[in-house]
Amino acid sequence: MTPLETSFNLLRQEVRSQITESKRLRVELSAVAEHNKQARAVLSKLIDTLHLLVNHVSTMLRLVLVAVALTLATCSTEANWVIFKAKHNKTYSGQEELHEEFVRVMLGFRPDHPLHPGNFTSSQFTSVLPASVDWRKHGYVTKVMDQGQCGSCWAFSATGALEGQHYKSTGKLVALSASNLMDCSQKFGNWGCSGGFMDNSFRYVIANKGIDTETSYPYKPEDGKCKFTKANVGATEKSLKDLESGSEDVLQQAVATIGPVSIAMDGLHASFQQYTGGVYNEPDCSTSNVNHAMLVVGYGTLKGDDYWIVKNSFGTSWGMQGYMLMSRNKNNQCGIATIASYPIV
Repeated sequence: MTPLETSFNLLRQEVRSQITESKRLRVELSAVAEHNKQARAVLSKLIDTLHLLVNHVSTMLRLVLVAVALTLATCSTEANWVIFKAKHNKTYSGQEELHEEFVRVMLGFRPDHPLHPGNFTSSQFTSVLPASVDWRKHGYVTKVMDQGQCGSCWAFSATGALEGQHYKSTGKLVALSASNLMDCSQKFGNWGCSGGFMDNSFRYVIANKGIDTETSYPYKPEDGKCKFTKANVGATEKSLKDLESGSEDVLQQAVATIGPVSIAMDGLHASFQQYTGGVYNEPDCSTSNVNHAMLVVGYGTLKGDDYWIVKNSFGTSWGMQGYMLMSRNKNNQCGIATIASYPIV
């Protein structure tokens, strides 16, 4: 407990003590007045005055407690903010501005149909699943990217899933171009830095008969003209699979047997923004308001807590070298399984 928190608790105890003592004194004066007619008039006025005083003092002290409590909360939040800025080399002028900037980056996921029934359901379970999976250890996952000040999370989620399936099919890990999706898939419902949807990206790759490599079409955190070049295609795709909405069992089945899966989750919380490690648990997360696209690359259990291994696109300074351990089997916390899909190559 910090010195400020200790002082707050002592002040709260003192407030309660003073209010109790004032009420006791008022009761005693009332008793004296009942047995002393000469003093009754004077004591009656004194009792009324004391009653008003107790009410005023109680109100004022409670306001002081509220102010101290708010100060405690602000200090805690500000401390986290200072740590966040120092770690990530940010120079925002205020916490409100930081939050607004973060929201602008986060709101890059725009699904066309938020709650689809899915065409990969629990009825397709075919085997006993392993206790843990990590596709990074098997060559399915490329390096963590940094989307910058651009709502392009959906593009990195889509390329990540396709990179994994391409590796599974060919044995070659090829980084694919997120900017190719951002600049060229507007007709499929994507909006570059203003947001998009992984399924729309998969449909674009199918229709376009491929997507360029990251090397030939490097990422820029901005909207640009389409520069797709057929000769630079790094992967192709035949179709896509949507998972049953809200089912972590189905998501686990897909991750275990298929590979990395594109997902979206509710990331508009300071705890997510400032995440540095451990199994992330945010009870206030929404299961339906998913707004940030990521990539599930595995799952496991840590000290009794089930988790998903999730790849983000905030660079390696965020989380655990760009990854997070998201709570698993906690009623679809943060909507981790609300919208999930993968391409078929």
